Amino acid sequence: MRHSVFAGGKRLRPVLAMQAAFTIAGALPAGIARLGAALAEIMREGPARSRQLEALSRLDRLMALPDGGAPSSHAARAVLETIQTRRGPAASS
Repeated sequence: MRHSVFAGGKRLRPVLAMQAAFTIAGALPAGIARLGAALAEIMREGPARSRQLEALSRLDRLMALPDGGAPSSHAARAVLETIQTRRGPAASS
């Protein structure tokens, strides 16, 4: 715990979340050690993290829309427009 507190924020939150789970449940959830081991490879600097960051960068470029907007913004706008259409003009005032 001491290392996590003094090593910086990116290590603190996962340790606090695990400690909270342990405190509430009395034990860590089943499989958490395997999950932690799998995530450790992309959490620390190294080849696995570099590959993940490059893949995410490519994904951002692939998902870029012509107007520069994020796909999530377009999706949210479409949902809101659908809701507004179904409610009709009277609901907007």
